[in-house]
Amino acid sequence: MMRFINRFTPAESNKLALAYTYFFLTQMAPMSLLEILFMDHLVKEGHSLQFITTIFKTFLQEPSTTIDQLTSMLKKNGLDDKVLIYGNLFFLSFLSFFLFSSLILIFTIYKSKNKSKKYSF
Repeated sequence: MMRFINRFTPAESNKLALAYTYFFLTQMAPMSLLEILFMDHLVKEGHSLQFITTIFKTFLQEPSTTIDQLTSMLKKNGLDDKVLIYGNLFFLSFLSFFLFSSLILIFTIYKSKNKSKKYSF
């Protein structure tokens, strides 16, 4: 279903992202499903970024979860570097989008993995 998020309305896409977040939290589905979001047409149209932002926000809003759990789940499913590589594709827009979306922790993780780069906003 994630393959076709570009055909959903924003409200439907948001509901689907919320559902997937709870599937990931309850381990009913592996986070490796997020690899679908790296398809060119989803990245180009910006659907991937919006979808994954909703997933991260929902995940971090749960009282029983932390950023460490999110990063460990991403690492366990081999997605930690892919999420950050995705940021390299659209470096400034990626970081500013996550900063604007109140996901400063994602920016902090990215910055710690890429200490040699200079950031200016």
